[in-house]
Amino acid sequence: MKNPIPQAFDDLSSFAEKSAAGLHSLQTALGIMHNTETVVRADLLSALTANNAYQATKSARLAATDVQTIADTNGTAFITTARDVLKKTLGSRYSQAWDEVGFTGRSLAVPGTQDQRTALLKSLELYLAAHPALEVPGLMTHQQALAVHDALAAAVSAVNAGWSDQRDKKDARDAAAGALQERLRKLYRELQQFLDDHDPRWLEFGFNVPADSAMPDVPENLAVSPAATGHLLATWSAAPRAVRYHVFKQVQGVDQDFVFALTANDTSVDMNTFTPGVHVKVRVTAVNDAGESQPTDAIEQVVA
Repeated sequence: MKNPIPQAFDDLSSFAEKSAAGLHSLQTALGIMHNTETVVRADLLSALTANNAYQATKSARLAATDVQTIADTNGTAFITTARDVLKKTLGSRYSQAWDEVGFTGRSLAVPGTQDQRTALLKSLELYLAAHPALEVPGLMTHQQALAVHDALAAAVSAVNAGWSDQRDKKDARDAAAGALQERLRKLYRELQQFLDDHDPRWLEFGFNVPADSAMPDVPENLAVSPAATGHLLATWSAAPRAVRYHVFKQVQGVDQDFVFALTANDTSVDMNTFTPGVHVKVRVTAVNDAGESQPTDAIEQVVA
């Protein structure tokens, strides 16, 4: 039976922990000298530390996005207020007089993009500073325009920095995970020197018994949740002796029965191209060279 190293980070770290536990019990008796518990745990710690840093940057970026949303809402409110106040002087329809204010698209609509709203706030600041007689203290002044603009610009900058930091931390996490995967591959090759293909002690290291011809167990803990528009995320626990998984779907009102959707090498899949609002049932089987398990109980979910 094959022994693929998990790709999904949670499965990989759990697998490495089991391998380290097996080494703790058996490395001295077997004579393991190169890929020992110490080096496996060191690589695992590096991967976990890098993953924690990556997850922290995701949280920080999400928090920065919330701040940006608030700043953009405040900016939109100020633009709306300033436009409505200035209509009393410049008229309620677009004219060239509005170009100086910053409404340059032959429309008095609030701009549809954040970049355009940021630029308009700056134009409002300059316009009101140049026409102090039009300012309304506490409601529409160039100082208020400046404050709202600067808050939005700073929030946008923070989100951009957050995305950059998140990408860097993800690259570092993926590199550490790759090193851990390679360590486990080396452990497998070293164990081949001491364990024959029928030795049940393979299981203590998290590996399948190479000569085992038994079919895999049914996957457990299947969960299906809405993801992006038209997407469903399916996750499940790794099944003993599984090499890969088959995912099946049944779209209510479309499919008479379950139909094959895709093959997964990990324990999660992003299923997409569904129509929002449809009900979809999902089930999963585990597969190895000996055959295919029975399917999980079906989980029904509504597509967002």
